[in-house]
Amino acid sequence: MGITYEWRGAFGNDEVNALHAHAFGTQVYSAEEWDWCAQVDGHSLGWVVAREDGALVGFVNVPWDGLVHAWIQ
Repeated sequence: MGITYEWRGAFGNDEVNALHAHAFGTQVYSAEEWDWCAQVDGHSLGWVVAREDGALVGFVNVPWDGLVHAWIQ
């Protein structure tokens, strides 16, 4: 099936924390320590999730200032 991309796609804290730990060589944080859902809900214009065979393989965040500036993170 390949990789699929979805703007503002559904994701869970556990899978983003695992992806982040793998990408940056850090520990896997719990949702209580690092709540991605709350972060993007309060600070993001949007995000893109990439999935391969249902597994999260990429996450791009687009935070913004609430006015006119947004950037890719």
